[in-house]
Amino acid sequence: VARAGGVYSKLSETYEELECRDHAMLFMFMGDLHKKLGETYKTLKESFSNNFTRFNDFYYRETQALGEQLEARKAALESHSTNEKKLCKKKETLFEQKNISKWKLDPNLTITVENLLKNKDLAFSEMLPDESLEIQKLKMCYGYYNNKCVEEFVRLINKNKPVIKDYFETVPSIYIEREMCLQRIWTDLFKKLKGISLNPNEFQFLASE
Repeated sequence: VARAGGVYSKLSETYEELECRDHAMLFMFMGDLHKKLGETYKTLKESFSNNFTRFNDFYYRETQALGEQLEARKAALESHSTNEKKLCKKKETLFEQKNISKWKLDPNLTITVENLLKNKDLAFSEMLPDESLEIQKLKMCYGYYNNKCVEEFVRLINKNKPVIKDYFETVPSIYIEREMCLQRIWTDLFKKLKGISLNPNEFQFLASE
């Protein structure tokens, strides 16, 4: 845009040399317009790049730790879900076979075998206690990472409030100011153009030569 302004300025000089005043004035205005537009767009671009990049860089750095914790949480959840399904399938098979000796029940268990064979939920809660304990540990591991993620979310929100507030107060005001500047530039051009007739008779002396 700014380069186009230079071209219009040169055209203005050419028309001035030819004594085509209105056309020289038109291209002078066009040259001035494009130079101002170029400066305004450049300012907007720099402002957007600087503020938006700074804003994104800040969030990227701040959320790296959260990203790692979310990955750990996901892995813990998948481990718990996968192993829990395997254990449930194993217990289902053992319950259907009715072979109590393979259930690895606690020797001190007071519940009768008859009750266990009649009550599937009760049987599931008592059979394979060691493996069930491992599943419980995996669940607690998932709960740990889940709580850590929640804590990190809260920390980020509290820490980033001032940054977000500053960004959305500063950046919009810059764009509004630039937009108002563009409006003034165009309004000024329209006023100037009203004073130009662009009379084709300006070129009659060229045709007569």
